[in-house]
Amino acid sequence: MHIPLWTPADQSQHSMSVNDTKTTIGATTLQKLFNSYPHITMLFASHIHNSYTGKWGTTPFMITGDSGASTYLGMTNGTVTTPVHRDFIKVTLTDKKVTFAVVSYPAVANNYDFTTPPL
Repeated sequence: MHIPLWTPADQSQHSMSVNDTKTTIGATTLQKLFNSYPHITMLFASHIHNSYTGKWGTTPFMITGDSGASTYLGMTNGTVTTPVHRDFIKVTLTDKKVTFAVVSYPAVANNYDFTTPPL
């Protein structure tokens, strides 16, 4: 998903609308839908330029959306003042399990000038 259902309080403007409208399905409806499927292993979302993990009801989620974009941390008026990190999610599938790991590596002053992290 591009926009997460819910976000931490400091990022609330980056989440979905709570209720359904004529043109969109709201976070409440989607959370009920996802929670009705007990075998969802992970729901991936982005849009927030930082990493968060947790559960929406019974559905586990990971949010990361800063791969190549400006991070919200270390920014002043849209300019990187203190480069922080870039995050990717490494997903490993085996015959018996699925594992997830956030892979972080240092950012550079120019947000779009970075090298691929070692996976």
